Amino acid sequence: MIKLREKGFTLVEIMIVVAIIAILSAIAIPNFMAARSKSRANACKANIRQIDSGLEQYAMDALKTNGDGVSMGNIVPTYIKKTPAC
Repeated sequence: MIKLREKGFTLVEIMIVVAIIAILSAIAIPNFMAARSKSRANACKANIRQIDSGLEQYAMDALKTNGDGVSMGNIVPTYIKKTPAC
């Protein structure tokens, strides 16, 4: 008697693979979202440090000669390339 072996996956095998992928996704997606949020917060902190550094440089250069106040409009083209945003 000749046994015919059909090629392919059974429904149980496919369901197991789908369940494993679902479990891995349930673990990975929250970790990815937390890492993304943390990287945005770190970028915001870096932007704030950049603004502070630009303000200090501008104050040292400009305020010793005139009494104008420090504003973002005064420092953006020379001391900071663009206005950082969080």
